[in-house]
Amino acid sequence: MKIVNILNINILSVTKASFLEKIIYPRLKYQQLTHIVTANPEVIVKTYDNEQYSQSISTADFIIADGIGVVKGARMLGGDIPERIAGFDLMQDLLEYANRNQLSCYFFGGSNIVIQEMINKLSNRFNNISVVGYHNGYDDIDEGLISQELRTKKPDLIFVGLGVPKQEDWIRIHKSKVNKGVFIGVGGSFDVLAGKVKRAPNLWIKLNLEWLYRVIKQPTRLRRLSSNFKFIFLIFRQKFQKVPKN
Repeated sequence: MKIVNILNINILSVTKASFLEKIIYPRLKYQQLTHIVTANPEVIVKTYDNEQYSQSISTADFIIADGIGVVKGARMLGGDIPERIAGFDLMQDLLEYANRNQLSCYFFGGSNIVIQEMINKLSNRFNNISVVGYHNGYDDIDEGLISQELRTKKPDLIFVGLGVPKQEDWIRIHKSKVNKGVFIGVGGSFDVLAGKVKRAPNLWIKLNLEWLYRVIKQPTRLRRLSSNFKFIFLIFRQKFQKVPKN
């Protein structure tokens, strides 16, 4: 597998189709324990700033580029990542594959209303998926109970919508308790699937402006732009000198 090192994070250089067909679907077929991280500039900067988060990311099996900034950053460093792989699109493809193959899924994260509505919509849309468990990410949850559910119900796919950095930290802890399942952090995808947040129109996505659409619709995301500026600064610094850890 080809990789591109960005700020000490090894990003897989692959298309979504190839990633799914050649890597993830076979691992699902053979029930291999897998952890996928979808990395945008915010994620990469967080690994630079947060040692615990960096350790969680380092335990992932595959890190893919979820952000045009990561794709362009790789090119600035002389690497080549063929395309952005949006976490939401990847989740959709995995759900469709699970439906075709009658796989089981587990969902953790979001508010109670969001996850309930999402599960209802998914159940209507994907009749062949077995939802073996779900919990919101706001109430106090017995983590021992969660671990027990994962061990006994043995889901094929575990979707975690806690946002950065919580979801990768959660996955690092819980994947160590099981021996199968594909874990993936999906950020705010639960809100979109529940119909609470509208995704950017296709034209915005094709123009790589989905991030701008989100900022316009959710001004609270403006604070995240600071991560983008820091990411650009660190990319330039890596290009001309080694980037030390904080």
